[in-house]
Amino acid sequence: RASLGECWYCVASAAGRSEMTLLGHTTQEAVQRSQTLLEASLAVFEHGGLRETVAYADALKDLGKVMQCFSLDEARAAKVLTLSRDLHWKLLGPHHPRTLNALRMLEG
Repeated sequence: RASLGECWYCVASAAGRSEMTLLGHTTQEAVQRSQTLLEASLAVFEHGGLRETVAYADALKDLGKVMQCFSLDEARAAKVLTLSRDLHWKLLGPHHPRTLNALRMLEG
């Protein structure tokens, strides 16, 4: 689900912020699909006790990115990206590219 959520983010990004359709969907529909899939994937991780994984941290980052890039909920985006950054830091260290990417998004 997380990978599919990221794919729908790419569909939305390719279309821009306009109502231009891509693959038969508006940008807003693609953003909504992305957010829904990413939130569902996080719930699967949480239900399975897999919060302390790089995959969970990546899904958090992707959800935060969707929310940030499409101005859905800036406060929640910052919270989700902070959780992602902290988890990447803990699991991979402060200099890993994934940690630095989450940090970049928070600064962005």
